[in-house]
Amino acid sequence: MKKIRVFLITGIICFSVMANASAQIFKGRNNTNTYDVNEQNSNYKSAHKISTAVSKSLNAFNSDYRNDRDVKWFSEKNVRTATFTRDSVVTNVVYDKKGRWLHTIKTYQENKLDRSVRALVKSNYFDDNISGVKEINEGRDTFYLIYLENDKNYKIVSVINGELNVYQQFNKQS
Repeated sequence: MKKIRVFLITGIICFSVMANASAQIFKGRNNTNTYDVNEQNSNYKSAHKISTAVSKSLNAFNSDYRNDRDVKWFSEKNVRTATFTRDSVVTNVVYDKKGRWLHTIKTYQENKLDRSVRALVKSNYFDDNISGVKEINEGRDTFYLIYLENDKNYKIVSVINGELNVYQQFNKQS
């Protein structure tokens, strides 16, 4: 079960990174319902389908994140991602093509980490520095990937339901 969850988390992160890297930007002012439709694809039905899907994603986003501005939207074939930064936390909110929320990934530093999660990590890795955190919310579950560093290596540990596991470890070269 642990391996399945870790595999799922990895897949979500990889998918989100790829979606952001090769995406098309929604153009709009403060989340308006406009979309840059390719000139080649000027077919009304296609444009209407895109517009409807975009509208659903925007409505879902605006109901959860009303006060966020400077949101950048990216689109892939089956997902749409809203990205914004607030209080030094980078948030990626991913929706399916029908506008339904899939997951949220927040990236931040140690000082923003939940105290109980931080205490769990620090009690097991007291000599390591926390260099970054990814918090993944999917459904009712919250997972954490904690990036640790010490003199000899780098580690990524996962925290799932209060359980701590080493996900990856890399030795530093001397």
